[in-house]
Amino acid sequence: MDHTINKLISIGLNLYEAKAYSVLLKSGISSASQISKIGKIPQGRIYNILESLIQKGFCSIVQGSVKKFKAVDPKVVLDSIIQERRKNFEEQEKNMLDVAEQLNKEFESQDDIYSTLDYIHIYTTRPSMINKFKEIVHNCKETHRTFNKPPFATSSDPSALSPSAVDAIKRGVRIKSIYEIQKNNLDSFIAWIKHFDKAKEEIRITEKLPLKMVIADNNVVMFTLHNKMDKKNNFTSVVIEHSDLTNALIELFDIYWEKSMTLEEFLERKALYQ
Repeated sequence: MDHTINKLISIGLNLYEAKAYSVLLKSGISSASQISKIGKIPQGRIYNILESLIQKGFCSIVQGSVKKFKAVDPKVVLDSIIQERRKNFEEQEKNMLDVAEQLNKEFESQDDIYSTLDYIHIYTTRPSMINKFKEIVHNCKETHRTFNKPPFATSSDPSALSPSAVDAIKRGVRIKSIYEIQKNNLDSFIAWIKHFDKAKEEIRITEKLPLKMVIADNNVVMFTLHNKMDKKNNFTSVVIEHSDLTNALIELFDIYWEKSMTLEEFLERKALYQ
């Protein structure tokens, strides 16, 4: 099929309309019978096709002893179509926003018997855990605390491991992290913590942590547990948005923080872990 005809079909014309307009573009002013013959369009349909093109703005009538037709400048007609579609899109977008607002009001007013547990969320797949972690870091305003427990990411480029935390530091968020020593991969572990130390993360290092945990400000905690029942998903993450729990866990974090090594102290003793 002619390349021009394919393009015309792609913007909304049917096959016969595309053929007729293509003939007018190449042949100039033409009669209906000429367009029918050149474009191989059934004679019985040609006038309906041309009338449709006129309605859509693609061609116009040239009056004379024999009615003829000519193509409208493609730039003019396509600009008109673009403007019309943009207008339709804006109207549809406004309608969608209105619908979303109405649905949201209904959603927020629902009498859900489980609403008392809305502050507890469970994540069982790695992508969902990563996305939730990034969301928590992104929404953190003041202080972000973490228990970092192996297994860690295995990337050889530490700068690619956790850009979310680095971005948070740049926004002025205070990042305090306690790392459990990864004895079986010490070089990568040291590269990891040095990278975040350089990014102004506050770091402590310890031999053992009870679990992986993230605390954002004093209202959100995310902790990861080993899932012994599901062989497909080795870990389950629980997110709880409740200040009672986070305040208690911040006290636990502070206890580990005080008894853990600084980076300098760890580097002085690293031979003990090799």
